Amino acid sequence: MFADAQRADVIVGEDPASRLRSLAEYLGLDWNWVTARCHALGEHGVAGLVRPRSRLLTVEALDETLLFLGKLGSS
Repeated sequence: MFADAQRADVIVGEDPASRLRSLAEYLGLDWNWVTARCHALGEHGVAGLVRPRSRLLTVEALDETLLFLGKLGSS
């Protein structure tokens, strides 16, 4: 089964950026829109949108991830 999954891999690429671009293409998402939206959300912050159930979790890592994705669009 694992070999079947490897042959049908839709997320191919040399680096994380190219694999994410490949995933966006597979999902039919406009790469420029995705990265611009991620950048805007990362700059603004998602604390007002997302509230973890546990007080031990924060959304700071999500903001960092969104900024990372946003920067991939400008490269």
